[in-house]
Amino acid sequence: MQTDDFFRNRPDEHVDWPNHRPGEWVCQLWELDVKLMESLRFGPLLDHPDLEVAEALTRLLHEDFVARGTRHDERMNDEEVVLAVKAHRAVLERLGLEPPKLPFRHHSGFYDYWRQAAVLH
Repeated sequence: MQTDDFFRNRPDEHVDWPNHRPGEWVCQLWELDVKLMESLRFGPLLDHPDLEVAEALTRLLHEDFVARGTRHDERMNDEEVVLAVKAHRAVLERLGLEPPKLPFRHHSGFYDYWRQAAVLH
């Protein structure tokens, strides 16, 4: 499973976005599959084993948090990140793994955490 599989719509890579600034509207170009994320909270997918889903969700969250902290071109908005974290937690628990205890719930909280960590180091 790939991280793009969690989205219903993807931006057209061939469109020239002359007025696009980094971080502006990027999460609006992607449409998270909310039904898929919600379904992951209540049971495994039929076509992908939980381990494969857990790996893809881990990559998705990592990529999006790094994008938020560095380039502001994350694909998910705050509400979608909350759904993804809940789905990730549920899948990991089904696998008998302990989910990470994140000191934030969404991009806004992560960005504050990221900036504070950068100041301390």
